[in-house]
Amino acid sequence: MFQDFRYAFRMLLKSKGYTAVAVLALALGIGANTAIFSVADAFLLKPVALPNLENLVVLMERAPHQTAEWTAVSPANYLDWKRQSRSFAVFSPYTWDEANLTGTGEPERITIARAAANFFDVLGAKPMLGRAFLPEDERSGPESGCGAQPRSLEASLRG
Repeated sequence: MFQDFRYAFRMLLKSKGYTAVAVLALALGIGANTAIFSVADAFLLKPVALPNLENLVVLMERAPHQTAEWTAVSPANYLDWKRQSRSFAVFSPYTWDEANLTGTGEPERITIARAAANFFDVLGAKPMLGRAFLPEDERSGPESGCGAQPRSLEASLRG
């Protein structure tokens, strides 16, 4: 067996081009495998670090006349469910949206989440800086939420 390894090593030294391609292919394969596993491990294999995760439920609607399989819950249905529910302790609606981030430089199209003021309380997540949302943050308009201090948000997003 040792003789086979010596022979293989001599052949690799003899054809340097083939050796370089083989080593490069192995390095790329190992690197890609490691990267994919790291992402899968972080997002698929390890549970999200939220307290009481087993008690969280996401409610969605399925409308037979629409092409999308699942849709966000309509505001009227959300209010009905919240009023009539006996099974859930609390509701906190959220939805995904897109917005334009403007300020210094070119405007940028970003994906945002619109959430109720109690969203982070329901998740049991605490902000690393600042405070969580308050009920008065739910009002709309230019002076609501972060709109009152756009520079602080812009500096955080643009780094």
